[in-house]
Amino acid sequence: MQNRYFRLAALCSAVLLAACDGALAVTNPNVVDVDAAFKSPQGIQQVIGKSFQGIFQGQYASLDALMPQAMNSSGESSSSLANSGMGLRTGIPRQIIDNQLGNTTFTGNFRDLSFFTRFGRQAANGIKALRGLGRPDAETAKARALGFFVIGYAQGYVGLMYDSAAVIRPDTTDESVLSGGGTVVTNALLMLDSAIAIASATANASAFPILGAEFINGSALTSARFVQVARSLKARFRAGVARTPAERALADWTLVEADAANGITTDLTVALDGSIGWSISGTIGQLATFGGWHQMPMLYYGMADTTGVYNSYIAVGAFVTARTGFLVQTADTRWPRGATRALQQASQSPVVPATGVFFRNRPTGEDVPDNGNTWANSNYDHFRWRPINDAAGIGTWTLMSFREIGMLRAEALIRLSRTAEAIPLINASRTANGLPAIPVGATVVPGGTAAAPLIGGASCAPRVPVSLTTTACGSVLEAMKYEKRMESAFTGYSQWFIDNRGWGDLVEGTPLDWPVPIQEMNSRNKSAYNGLRRQAAPTTYFF
Repeated sequence: MQNRYFRLAALCSAVLLAACDGALAVTNPNVVDVDAAFKSPQGIQQVIGKSFQGIFQGQYASLDALMPQAMNSSGESSSSLANSGMGLRTGIPRQIIDNQLGNTTFTGNFRDLSFFTRFGRQAANGIKALRGLGRPDAETAKARALGFFVIGYAQGYVGLMYDSAAVIRPDTTDESVLSGGGTVVTNALLMLDSAIAIASATANASAFPILGAEFINGSALTSARFVQVARSLKARFRAGVARTPAERALADWTLVEADAANGITTDLTVALDGSIGWSISGTIGQLATFGGWHQMPMLYYGMADTTGVYNSYIAVGAFVTARTGFLVQTADTRWPRGATRALQQASQSPVVPATGVFFRNRPTGEDVPDNGNTWANSNYDHFRWRPINDAAGIGTWTLMSFREIGMLRAEALIRLSRTAEAIPLINASRTANGLPAIPVGATVVPGGTAAAPLIGGASCAPRVPVSLTTTACGSVLEAMKYEKRMESAFTGYSQWFIDNRGWGDLVEGTPLDWPVPIQEMNSRNKSAYNGLRRQAAPTTYFF
């Protein structure tokens, strides 16, 4: 976006106000004194750190954002409600992304672009201000590393979700030009490289750790941990920028593997507390109210079943044919135990997940069928984070799963014809969750729907569609995809959507990214257009 709209405007937003303290001189307790903040490395660092918090709020704090739309587009969740485009994106046949004035997702389509761009520019301005201070590099190292990270984070996700955006850098950049998503992501990688270089320099070691109050609430980052997070993001962005299987195949998988191999080894978490500006209550928290807000559609989740009922579900054929929810029985311990619905309901509390269990078979009286999309009906809810919802939004939430990054590395190894190295990574997640290990010597078929059985017969998981009406045991690649879906569900940012489009797994006709919102196009005196790219047929799973 153009500089005149966003030069430090976000400093006056409510998300930052709660975190401002005596380190910044103020003449009004509700407005940050920008001039004072930008006169010291400490003040600039605080501004940059709060820029990341601002982006986080843009992504997760409001239902009017892209993530609920993306979750319903990708089968991670489904909703029968019209709120924030969720029911619209759940519906089949898929609808285009309407970008005309007053469209039903007018606010949400713009929100993420606005937050990514405003706070990315704010971080860039912070780096420029640091340069103007003329201080030694070591004194400003933490702030500069944070600044480049924030720009990279913002640019990476805006490039993944929108077909075009402005390129933002600390140096002079013409933001009147809109560049394609791939170009924006390339810039994100450069910004993250700068953050890594600063954090890795021996001379800057004394600047770390980055405390939770300075950056990600509840997570103190040493320089090594900071680099791991940045490299994990680079791996995500390199693979995730692809909109189609052909594009994903062209990713530099050698670099993806190297970044993922040097990525996080434990989950990156956030200590949530809406009273200090860290909230997921508008997105994931809201869906945990259940009812018509959320249920788990069986198109993808049903691949866990080992009894053959998923095959029957697929065999129904066309989406317009009536379907009902079915009982999933699987060795996967992330699912409730029991051979009947009543036993699964009795296996744990309906509001407090048992250790390691992510899903619940909801109390029967709480079923809210989607009569318009019966294919989306199920007996199950994702309730891993329900305790956060019940604690008024306070709790620890996974922003990035180390298992997700492990599966990204496994995918890279498979694509590099090093499947034997990928299998132990996949097995580490499978066996930790009750699934048998993939046999040594299992193979993968490029493109992925049919291959040697993982364990054979009806006991395999995942089972994947191999035609409009039949299923079979999945390949090594499908095992990786299943693990990644289970571990990344309701974590991170639009993970299923980004992966499923690159794998070709979305339902036919699903939009692949968002157009530049009409609000932004109007500010540039340009004509708005609707979303252009959609999932082509045939899809991986014949949906």
